Amino acid sequence: MFAPTAGFLLDSAAQAMAEAFPKPTAATVSAALDRVFSLADQSWAATSGAVSFRLNTPPMTCKAGCGWCCHQQVGVSVVEAVRIAVHIRDLPAEQAAAVMARVRDLDRLTRGLTTSKRAATKQPCAFLVDGGCSIYAVRPLRCRGLISIDVEFCIASHEDEAATRSRLQAGTLRPAFLTAPQQVYDQALNGVLKTLHFAKLADYGLELTAAVAELLDQPRKMEAWLKQKAAPKPAALVPDPGADLKAQFR
Repeated sequence: MFAPTAGFLLDSAAQAMAEAFPKPTAATVSAALDRVFSLADQSWAATSGAVSFRLNTPPMTCKAGCGWCCHQQVGVSVVEAVRIAVHIRDLPAEQAAAVMARVRDLDRLTRGLTTSKRAATKQPCAFLVDGGCSIYAVRPLRCRGLISIDVEFCIASHEDEAATRSRLQAGTLRPAFLTAPQQVYDQALNGVLKTLHFAKLADYGLELTAAVAELLDQPRKMEAWLKQKAAPKPAALVPDPGADLKAQFR
């Protein structure tokens, strides 16, 4: 099976995303991003299926029903937020209403929180249902790349994020997340961001819940964001990544 190089995947993802420009719409962006997802998933399947990888990598523990990692802040690009909002909009009315209610409820609890404060709430992702991702087909690229080899690590991170982080910094605990899938999906994301840059579309770092909530409440913003006629509200942006550290020295 052919496993594309990082550069090939980045360029292929950028080319796929570019098909939605220069006149992006929610529909064309969604179709283009679906092609990016397919490219990235195929690349990861080839990488993880290689004999050398299988011989040198511990068994992956992620499986259906395990949602320990789905209780944290997730950063997404503008086009990923639009894709998820489109997916929810197209669900049967009753199902869409239930998802929208969960998104709004979680947004009220977590909007503007730093990474650590978000983790401290222990609130599950609005899309986590019965231990599974209810938007699996359109889940963010960062979520796709998070794969664990130690479920106990994931549980410990959920139960006491601060203690886990301290142990990692002290070197008494090793990360349980594989770097290979993160590299694959980050290259795909970089390809998407490359296209947004050349299209002169701001490559905002958005917080998943807040951004999707804003788009669901104001659907016209999907097209407005894509055509730079409006920008996400500041509260929808990913908080300053250094905010947690700064708070320690106040």
